[in-house]
Amino acid sequence: MFKFKKLLRSSLGFSLLETMIAIGISTGTALVIFKVLGESQKGQIMVENRDDINQFHREIIGKFTNRSTCTNTLATGILKGDKTFPISKIINEQNTAVITIPLQLGKISLTELKVTSVDKQKNEAEVKAIYNHTIAAKTITSQKNFRVELSFKDNIFEGCVSRGTLGLDPKDACDLVVGNDKDEKSYFYNGICNFAKGACEQSGRVWDETSLKCNFSENDLESLRKEICSTLGFLYSPESSKCLPSQELVDAVEEYKKKMAK
Repeated sequence: MFKFKKLLRSSLGFSLLETMIAIGISTGTALVIFKVLGESQKGQIMVENRDDINQFHREIIGKFTNRSTCTNTLATGILKGDKTFPISKIINEQNTAVITIPLQLGKISLTELKVTSVDKQKNEAEVKAIYNHTIAAKTITSQKNFRVELSFKDNIFEGCVSRGTLGLDPKDACDLVVGNDKDEKSYFYNGICNFAKGACEQSGRVWDETSLKCNFSENDLESLRKEICSTLGFLYSPESSKCLPSQELVDAVEEYKKKMAK
């Protein structure tokens, strides 16, 4: 009779412990999915913001394709003989400021515009633009450069103009659209612009050169493992990267076994 009751009780459904573990596994799975979706969404926002920055930068370059605007904007610094100087205003042919820095455009801020070099031998100047945008309460800074052609008469500055985006060589076009990696190296090599790698790394993930795929970073994976272990009531072991049962869980299982044995 006792064995029959025990058999009947075990066949009625899941035990309390089994139910708790099942709930924990379901919750852990949901957290993993939520984490993956969150990272994917951040990557999507990163790509969208990058496109907005590129559009913003093209508009800034467009101002300098007007010779009068470029000349009026850079004249003071170049006539003084400065090799580097900040640009606080972009001035048009009517000597009116059309843009004042810093400037906000949607989610993107142009925080700095600066001439970083003036080369009279090559008749060109390098201009640096710094853009900021925010993702998950974190401010991301992007640097974009472009060149303007200078003209001198009797070694005196007489004007300048940007070639715009159409005159860029393939590497310059790649750097303008994709940007540089964390070491400020170009994504353009072997005659190809690696858009996929650029989008992957700029979204905070890791590019696998062997499979040519975008993977989670080790930090992301470790965070996911910790969340799953914590949800299931386990302890995370950094050494083995595995979940270990906590003492509370071991005690609960032993207590459950004792009750079932009675």
